[in-house]
Amino acid sequence: MSISNTVPINPKLLDDLEKHATTLQHALDDLLVTLQSQLSEADYCVTDTLSLQQRTIHTLNTSVQTAIDDTTDLIHACESLASDLDARLPPLATHIRELYKMIGR
Repeated sequence: MSISNTVPINPKLLDDLEKHATTLQHALDDLLVTLQSQLSEADYCVTDTLSLQQRTIHTLNTSVQTAIDDTTDLIHACESLASDLDARLPPLATHIRELYKMIGR
């Protein structure tokens, strides 16, 4: 006869153990539900943040490209104006000198 076979099992102790296990199971279930909810909320926030970041980058890219295009147009307009003035200034200067000579100055 072995000692382990002679130890009586206390039914109240088993009942208490089962109650604690059930309480622990419910607490764990609640924890997992809360964790799932928080992970879902975090996922939504990350997804929304990435979407906002992509829209912001697209808008910034469009603004920068528009500014580059407008600056390029302005540079071309200035170059054209400079060429036009370079072509017109010498004859105008000559004409002004002739007018000064005519009025005696």
